Amino acid sequence: MKAKDNPFRAERLHKLTYQPVDETWPSIMRRLSALHHRAAIIGPHGTGKSTLLDALAQRLAASGMNLHRLFINDTSPAPPMRVIIGMARSLGPRDVMLIDGAERITRRTWAYLKHATHRLGGLIITTHRRGMLPPLVTTRGTPALLHALIDRLPDVQAHELPMSPAMLLDQCRGNVRDALRQLYDHYAAI
Repeated sequence: MKAKDNPFRAERLHKLTYQPVDETWPSIMRRLSALHHRAAIIGPHGTGKSTLLDALAQRLAASGMNLHRLFINDTSPAPPMRVIIGMARSLGPRDVMLIDGAERITRRTWAYLKHATHRLGGLIITTHRRGMLPPLVTTRGTPALLHALIDRLPDVQAHELPMSPAMLLDQCRGNVRDALRQLYDHYAAI
């Protein structure tokens, strides 16, 4: 199958927005407000943390907050401590700092950053581990989530897949992103 015809091509997957599981957007936003916009999205690789952060960013921007993002991963390492702290100190009460991949920040930098961001409008992070900030949402890769994502894609139904969402997710150790990539590869070989 040609890439442009693959139902699991990247452009289609990028259009899938975060949909809360077992709660609503108003409940998430109320909890975030109760946490003074200082919270963590916690979960394993490929379970929707960045997608949720993107959706939160849209809602915060619509409410008039200024957003400042820092994305840290294997190919985009954390900037030096002075850069991160300098950025935080230059912001104010209408600013929210969003850090995707916060577990990659050193403990020393994190301690300084937490202090430097107290006057900001918020600090929201994604991380694989607890303890950095109070949890807002804990993401999980579940068969129900994978099934729901597949059903939101036009021209494909979960019952038409080469294996069940549960088996596929088990093969990918709960990583929904990897499961979707595996489906792309399957359809590319047809």
